[in-house]
Amino acid sequence: YMGYDYVDEYDGSRTDRFGIRRLYWVNDWPVVAYAPITVTFNADCTVTDTVYCEGTLDLTGSTFTVGGSFDLTNGTLIAGTSTVLMNSTYESQLIPDGEQFYILDIEGPGPIAVTGDLSAEMVKVGETVTSVLTFTKDSPGDLIVTNTLNVYSNGTITVTRSSTSGNGTGRTISADAINVMPGGVIEADGQGFDSYSGPGRAG
Repeated sequence: YMGYDYVDEYDGSRTDRFGIRRLYWVNDWPVVAYAPITVTFNADCTVTDTVYCEGTLDLTGSTFTVGGSFDLTNGTLIAGTSTVLMNSTYESQLIPDGEQFYILDIEGPGPIAVTGDLSAEMVKVGETVTSVLTFTKDSPGDLIVTNTLNVYSNGTITVTRSSTSGNGTGRTISADAINVMPGGVIEADGQGFDSYSGPGRAG
């Protein structure tokens, strides 16, 4: 395998990135070709910016900290008993693409916007610092927690609309238990139809 450093010219940010590719030998020549790989973590790992995964990310029982967006489009997450800690200090995205988390811990002001369904054994928001979890407006997606959803005193979940078709559509939050601590917030203020639109607008 080969680790390499590159600059993404396509998103305009010229952000310095790190990638991993598999190195093949063909007729005694090294060849680098695109092929999804599996990366396994047996210890905690911190990435200070964005993570893109198109292969397999095996977290086993580690804590995996992401300081920017976490994009699992076309990727596979083996969550095990891991904790994914997202502590972005700027607007970021979480794109699960059908993958399920074990513990998802939101510990940054972000806001961190989820695109698509988010499924996890446990979700924690704002346990230690001001933290905001939200959803990409006008993009379908619900929050499904098979155990406990904890919104701590520093935490906010902002529920945006998922569609303006017809009478509009909101989102579903389901969990075995939902704990909202004093100061914690689950809100949808101003997240429905825009001004002067929707079935209830003035004629």
